[in-house]
Amino acid sequence: MQSGRADATSNDSETNGFVAVRSGGKLLSGGPAYVSGVDGIDFIKGSPLLQPIRDALNELRANGTYQAIFKKWGITANEIPTFTLNGGLS
Repeated sequence: MQSGRADATSNDSETNGFVAVRSGGKLLSGGPAYVSGVDGIDFIKGSPLLQPIRDALNELRANGTYQAIFKKWGITANEIPTFTLNGGLS
């Protein structure tokens, strides 16, 4: 787009937000447009890492770091309200 050979592109909204922020104001992201979904972290069943990772994510949200990261990269529309276990399976 910056070369002038395209007017738009479609990527995941995280990528679009990152590119827009890094463009110095030349590009903008429309945010999530037509696909709704959340990425996740996979663990082996019974992994001892599950609870420490959930605790760390909840701490990042509680102290404002989670929100600051999403704001820094222009992807606040992608914040999720709750970290769930098997949330994508319900």
